[in-house]
Amino acid sequence: MGVSVNIIEQFKKFTQGNVFEGKFLFILGSGRSGNTLTRKLLVERYRLYIPPQTYVIAPALMTFNRTPHLRWEERVRLVLSAFEYQETYEIISMNGLYPVFKQCVQLPDEKRTFGHILQIIWGFWGREASIDFDLPGDKTPYNMASINVISRAFPNAYYLFITRHPYDVCASYVKMGRYTDYVSAARRWDMAHRNWLKLQRRNPKIKSMLLRYEELVFEPATHVSEIGAWLGVENRSVNLGEDVSWGDFHVYGHLSAVKSEVNTDSVGRGRKSLSQEDQHQIKNIVSEMSNEFHHDL
Repeated sequence: MGVSVNIIEQFKKFTQGNVFEGKFLFILGSGRSGNTLTRKLLVERYRLYIPPQTYVIAPALMTFNRTPHLRWEERVRLVLSAFEYQETYEIISMNGLYPVFKQCVQLPDEKRTFGHILQIIWGFWGREASIDFDLPGDKTPYNMASINVISRAFPNAYYLFITRHPYDVCASYVKMGRYTDYVSAARRWDMAHRNWLKLQRRNPKIKSMLLRYEELVFEPATHVSEIGAWLGVENRSVNLGEDVSWGDFHVYGHLSAVKSEVNTDSVGRGRKSLSQEDQHQIKNIVSEMSNEFHHDL
């Protein structure tokens, strides 16, 4: 009986240790909603570092949560391999994560959490990108699919959700080739918005902010200032240099507009490009969430 109780207590110790008490920023949304633009505007002005989309935070976190029985070194290897062997790793970094591993295995017991591993990874990437920062963040929209798991591990994180008109999002998704039909794109938009409302209901005290893409591009300075004040992060005392490595929008054509000055050209473009039949298909899926988020269909 005593042995069983001891095993249970050890399991509780490990699982409780999965909670990261530090600060982190998650920029969320359905995708094609301005996450990359928001990241660039924030990182240029504030002491933030947000890498290109990672796609593996949630899977790596779930692997970490399922392996409390393994030695710390083995859990670190599992997490780092998820990041280093992701398909788009070379967009983020050209170097392996062994230096990160060496730092992680030296962490004291109270810092042996998934969040602390991420802190060290982000520090390594930030130095490579020549970006000094105080607050790490992530801009991967698909984190919305696993936001319940993520929010439990990061209770003190900031959650910024960007909503954009579903017609513009769906048209952009199909144009870039992420989806081949508007129904699939609309379901993705709908999922993200439903999960955001669920997150608000489950965690009414969570640090969250809703940002409308259309308002951001009409008044970028105003909204970036509001986000910075909400985050409580310092302005950069020195502008980022020309050697900064942004990664994604210098590589992917569908993100190339981020290199230009902020403009409103994309607002309403989806509605203009979609046929009445296409709009009807999208509307059938997103009408409830569109009403919730005040998007006129």
